[in-house]
Amino acid sequence: AHRLNLSPKRCIVFEDSPAGLKAGAASGAYVVALATTHASDQLDPYDMVIPSLGQLSLDYLLERWEAIAATFEQ
Repeated sequence: AHRLNLSPKRCIVFEDSPAGLKAGAASGAYVVALATTHASDQLDPYDMVIPSLGQLSLDYLLERWEAIAATFEQ
């Protein structure tokens, strides 16, 4: 986010490690947890938990992101 000169709240973090997930959440970014190295029930609840990137459609992600982005202007 810093290198892109963006607020973390305008970023999406895709991560599969618990430490990376926690860091993404602490930054304020939208966090998509990938249950590739840990079972989804072992991951804390994040904005979205999916089995793998292959299970995520761009349309679905953009739909969710539009709802979140609408809160930026409030």
